[in-house]
Amino acid sequence: MNGESFTGPNEALVVLIRNGNPVAFKARACLDFSRFNLLCPRPVPKTIVKVGGAKELLYNDPKFLDAIDHYGKIKTAYVIVESLKATPGLEWEKVKDENPTSWVEWRKELEEAFFTDSEIQKIVSCVWEANGIDDEKLEEARKRFLAGQDQESEKPT
Repeated sequence: MNGESFTGPNEALVVLIRNGNPVAFKARACLDFSRFNLLCPRPVPKTIVKVGGAKELLYNDPKFLDAIDHYGKIKTAYVIVESLKATPGLEWEKVKDENPTSWVEWRKELEEAFFTDSEIQKIVSCVWEANGIDDEKLEEARKRFLAGQDQESEKPT
């Protein structure tokens, strides 16, 4: 794009100080959801057939709403766990790659490793930054892009 090539997914780094020593977490953008989609198919609402044969999906069904909420939590956990795989030496005890229901244990594991809520938030922010979900950085990039556009339009022709 504009003469620049990208050689890999976006990455972000956060360094925390634990007992006077640096502890680094690296996150890489999660680009492939095929394994997630295979292990966790998106919930589908019930279908009812109305008089006359018309079909209607029940998007307001409480069971569907609970299922879609759970699906969202699992997908968020997947992004966090997958992104943090870029961290050298990071090992999980409860989070198992092949078990989607275990992915939501990532926070509990960090808490059990004595990471504070503030530290966990910094780790999560690192994940969102790598995945392009950091509002502050997106706004900064938008301003830089628009400033570049203004400079282009001011050039004499």
